[in-house]
Amino acid sequence: MSHFILILWRACKITGALLPARKIRGLYAVLCLLTATSLAAQTSEEPDPSQLARDFYNGYLDSLPDPRKQQRALLEQNLLKSLKRILPKEDPFDGRQVADGLQVSDLAFARVQRTDPFVRGILKELPHLKEEEFMYIVRFGSYMAFLCYRADPMKFRVDETPNYMLIKKKPASDGEKEQSTEDHQKNQAQ
Repeated sequence: MSHFILILWRACKITGALLPARKIRGLYAVLCLLTATSLAAQTSEEPDPSQLARDFYNGYLDSLPDPRKQQRALLEQNLLKSLKRILPKEDPFDGRQVADGLQVSDLAFARVQRTDPFVRGILKELPHLKEEEFMYIVRFGSYMAFLCYRADPMKFRVDETPNYMLIKKKPASDGEKEQSTEDHQKNQAQ
C-alpha cells in the first residue's frame, strides 16, 4: 500500500502537481476497490461448461494408448516370427544362427502393393509367388524376404502363407565387381 502512495507522490512531484494527502488516499482506495472486485470476479466466475468439456476430452484423448504403436508392434512380432520359421528351412547352413540372433531392431520392412512396377516384375518373374492382399518386403542383415499374409498382420497374430521368397545376398569378389562394372558400362554404351 505504501509503495503505491510513494509512486503516486513521486509522480506528482515530477509533474509539479500537488495533491493533498486526502486525494491520494482516495485514489488509493479506488484502486484497491477496483483490484479487489476484478480478483473477486475472476475467482467467483463459474468456468465455461464447453471449456471444461473440451479440457476433459483433450485429457481423455491424451491418456489413450496410440493404436499405431500397438499395430506396428504386432506387425513386427508377426514378421519376426515368420522369419525365424523360414530362415532355417531356406538356409540350412547359416539360417539357424541368423534366426536365433534376429531382433526386431534388425528389420527394415515395407508393405508393397500390386500397383508397384517392381512388385509386378517380381510376381511375373517368380510365378510361384501368388498375389495376396498383405505383402511385405523385409530386409535384415544380408537377407531379403518377400512375405505374404492372408489376414492383416497389423491386426491379428497370423502366419505367413506358403507364398514367400528368401534371398541371401552373396558378397561379390573383386574380379566379379570389376566384371559387373564393365558389363554395366557396355550395356549403357549400347
